[in-house]
Amino acid sequence: MTWIHIFLLSAIQGWCAALEITHFNVPRFVDRKEDAVLECAFGLQAREQLQSVKWYHIDHLGGMREFYSFQPGRNPPAKTYKLPGVFVAMRHSNIRRVLLRRVSLNTTGTYRCEVTAKSNPGFDSKNLQANMVVLELPKSDPVISGGLRQYHMGERLELNCTSPRSYPPTSLKWFINDQEHESEEEFPLRHGSKNGLYRSRIGLNITVHMNLFKYGKIRIECVGEIEDGIIQGMSQGSSHQIETIRLPEALKRERSEVFVVPLVSSSPNSQKSKIFCLVITLMISLRPSWTILLNL
Repeated sequence: MTWIHIFLLSAIQGWCAALEITHFNVPRFVDRKEDAVLECAFGLQAREQLQSVKWYHIDHLGGMREFYSFQPGRNPPAKTYKLPGVFVAMRHSNIRRVLLRRVSLNTTGTYRCEVTAKSNPGFDSKNLQANMVVLELPKSDPVISGGLRQYHMGERLELNCTSPRSYPPTSLKWFINDQEHESEEEFPLRHGSKNGLYRSRIGLNITVHMNLFKYGKIRIECVGEIEDGIIQGMSQGSSHQIETIRLPEALKRERSEVFVVPLVSSSPNSQKSKIFCLVITLMISLRPSWTILLNL
């Protein structure tokens, strides 16, 4: 075997056994206030010595900041850096995993793991990254407010429907007897200044008439569904792009509340007329008694 073959064989063996990230995991979706585990396992060749493992958070504008590092030659080897929304549980974090406590909407972003090893000669470095989105899904149904216990023909029926706070925002729709009805009024989204959550509200204003009744009642339903398509920045190398993240169907489960209007056959005026007629009838029927009393 010539020296050229020996050189090529050594190079191939070195390349095959070089630093490699063997397992990498960043949860795609995490519920707000839950914990999140970031994983980054790697393998080294015999001649390589681990220099550091570093974790970075990349925001939607492309800004990248280090928040955790592990260097075997440092005392202590693990170190964390303050970053809004990123709180590392040091006791539960190590060279291959990082635990983030009680994530918030500010935790959303791209997470990059960078592993650097010292080789002969120079250094070898590998990195992988993935997006994580923090959600606040509705934990209760939308609430219908307003409305009366019963209505008469020709009266106005006015309702409001309000969603619980969520992120992304909840999209609300009206259904009358299982048929979608366009909302007469959509209120501006209310955005929480502290937690960043949204609250949606829509209004309904219709006139009660016989054609609306089905099987003796009007069934009005307000349906809420999490809006799809989260806009998030994504950095790759020297470039930064905006992408739309689609939610799995399982996370977009609909919630609803129902308001039922029973059938009332008469209008207020006709009801008053019936009462008036009943009073006149009673007065006429009692008239002979009045005559007798007057004669006495």
